[in-house]
This record gives sequence, structure tokens and C-alpha cells, in this order.
Amino acid sequence: MDIVFFLILLLVRHVWCIPLLDLLDRIEELSTLNFHINASTRLTTLLSTADNFTFLAPSNSAFDEWLGSSGADLTEADIEETLTYHLLRGGFPTLETSSTPKFASSNLRNGQSANVTGGQVVEAVSLNNTPVFISGFSTVSNIISADILCTGGIIHIVGKVLEIPVSVPTTSQAAGLKVFVSIIEKGGFLKSSSTGVVLNILASPDVTTFIPNSMAALAAFNNITATNPTADRLNGIFNYHFVTGFRGYSSNLSNGLRLKSFQGSTLTITKRGNETFVNGAKITTSDMLVSNGVVHVIDGLLDPSNITTPLPLTSNSSSSDNSLSEAALGAIITFAVLIPIGIGIFAFWFFFRQRRRRAALAAPVTRKDPYARQFDVKGSIGSRSDNQEFELDTPISMRKSDLPFSVRSEAMKKKSAVFELDATSIKHGVNKALPKIR
Repeated sequence: MDIVFFLILLLVRHVWCIPLLDLLDRIEELSTLNFHINASTRLTTLLSTADNFTFLAPSNSAFDEWLGSSGADLTEADIEETLTYHLLRGGFPTLETSSTPKFASSNLRNGQSANVTGGQVVEAVSLNNTPVFISGFSTVSNIISADILCTGGIIHIVGKVLEIPVSVPTTSQAAGLKVFVSIIEKGGFLKSSSTGVVLNILASPDVTTFIPNSMAALAAFNNITATNPTADRLNGIFNYHFVTGFRGYSSNLSNGLRLKSFQGSTLTITKRGNETFVNGAKITTSDMLVSNGVVHVIDGLLDPSNITTPLPLTSNSSSSDNSLSEAALGAIITFAVLIPIGIGIFAFWFFFRQRRRRAALAAPVTRKDPYARQFDVKGSIGSRSDNQEFELDTPISMRKSDLPFSVRSEAMKKKSAVFELDATSIKHGVNKALPKIR
């Protein structure tokens, strides 16, 4: 057994001591990845010196799909930037992923694609109990082979190449947020005169953006534009949807959190069950990664002149809050199972007890009195005949203090503290018949 354990330790140590590039070169499924790594001095240097990392290695089929969809315009610099995005800082083994997302900083830290402090991030989350990584354009990369150990970190082979996040306008257009596009157009924010307002937001790092994308939001904005608002009023509404200097990923949005918007007024976060609200608008899609932060899609318009709060809970509007919790449901099921079992046990005990009592009643009458009494005979007093014998139990053990007063004095002469009364042969008619004291 010790030899087996020693060999396992040697094997584990041998695996841990394999450098990242050497291990990647040994995996046939990563031959396309290895080709592009070996062709780039930048990637070779980055990966050979990496430490405390998680590398998301695209499979050959993932690489082929990505290269085919990207077209002929893809350059070697684009490939280098993309693979740099796959090298995460820190360890993210699959067992540590859960339904609560984590946002891992990558080694992609250039200003255009990653205007985020610490490097552009990748979301690590468990969807339907399956660990995945989510990147730009909400691209989901499944894990083909997980937790491969190497020197300095771990490798996950993924079935889809990560997409580098892009700007808010490009992301919203790709996501089909047509209502938001309509609001932008109606507000005149696409005009050259308003370019400065938009560019100020796009150039800022670490921005949290709340994008209204519902017919209710569009109707609210139409009502505002119908009053011929000033440019400052419209710009204020636009800027009220942005928070700068704060990366508001969903895991960072706590209940009661107050955020200062780019416009200057405060936004309030409210969490109610699994729902999150910004003022009175509910987040319908969360954590869309963009080049300078994160986007959340909301179902209402945020207006600094008309700050709303979430609607109160009703039985129809929040069935999830009024429904039984899992713990309560489990308790009900437990009681539903245990109560019939308890009733069955009690019924069995009661039946068995009654059966024993009926059997006892059918047996000859016996008493366990400490001494024989003249009524302990067959029949009533009126029907008894002389010489009728008692039917009692076998001799009864008793203490001196329990003896009749008439025999206690004789019992006190004995050394033993416990005596037996033999009343099986006492005849009827002897009212003061004394038992034999042994």
C-alpha cells in the first residue's frame, strides 16, 4: 500500500512539474492552438512565464469554427489578443464554480478592448449544474476537459473560443436591443452635436450601464420628448443610466446599494428574491460584458426627475416570494410521511395490547395481593361452599413493611427483609388465615 501511495505522489509531482507549453504540446486536440502559440513570440513569452493562472485552451474544432466565422480579415495580432484573453489570473477549478457568477480578470489589459481596471474579465458560472465560461456577446464556452494540472496553474479545454467584449453600441446592436436604439435615435444622441456626450461615456473606464429595452421604457421616453425638453434634460436622462468608476457585475449589486450616476443623481439597487431592481426598473438581462465594463438590460426608463421604486409585492406579481420555501416544503413532506408511520405503529401497539388484555381476562382469576384475602375464591360470597380452595399466583415476595399488622410481629423475628406468602392451600372459612412465613 505504501508503494502505491508513493507512486501516486511521484505521478502527481511529475504532472505538476510539466510546464504549460510542454503540456499543451502533448495534447493532440490542441494542435491548432499550439501552432498559433509557437508562431507568436509574445504568446510564447506570456505563457512560459505565467504563474497562478487558469488557461482556457480552445480545442481544434473550436479554433476552426472561430477562424471560419471571423473571415479573412483576422490578423495574427487579433489571434494574439484573443489568446491573451484566455489566460486568466488566478485559479478557477470547476468545483469552485456555482450559480453565483465569478468574474475572473484576464491578461488582456490594453485600453481599446479592455478599458477595465485589472484586465478584461471572463464570467465563470454554473448553468444547470454545468461549469461554463461566458465572454463578450454573451458567448458561452463549455468545458470539454477540465482541471488539467501543470506547473503554476490549471488548464480547461473549451469547446468555443472566447469573444473579446466590444463597445456598448456594438454590443447592444448585436444583442438586438431595438428599443434602446430607438430611444437613442429619438433623443438625438446619434447627432454630431451630441457626440461628446456619448464619447465621454465610451472613453471612461469601469462603467456600469443600465440599458432600457421595453415598450414601457419607450412610451415613457416618448412622453418626455412630447414636452419639447431641453438638451440638458435629455442629456441628464441619458447620463443617468451610467455609473462610472464602478464595475457593477451582478455579484456586486447588493440590496440597498446606492450608486452615483454619471448625471450626478443617485440610483438605488433593490434585491427582492431572485429579482434585482434599479430604482423601479427590473434587470431583465444581466452581466453583458463590454469593453469598458458591464451592461444590464432593464425594463423601464430611469429618470432623475421621476425616481421610482419597485412596486409592492402582491399575490399575483410575486408568486415566487409567496410560494413555499424549499425548507417548508421539505418539512411538509417529512410530516406527511412520518404521521402515517406513527399512526401505524400506535395502531399495532394498541391492537397487541388489547389482545393481551383479552387473553388475560380469559385466564383463571388470579391476584397479586401481598396476602391472601377471603374474597379471593371462585364464585361470590353467596355462592361459595365450604372447603373451596383459593386460586392464587405462586408465592409472592414482599417486605416486612408490607405485611399485615397481624403477622408483622412474627416477621420481625426473622433476619430476612423479604418474605414469601404461601396461600395456595388456605381453606375457605378461616377469616384470619395466616400465610406461612419463610
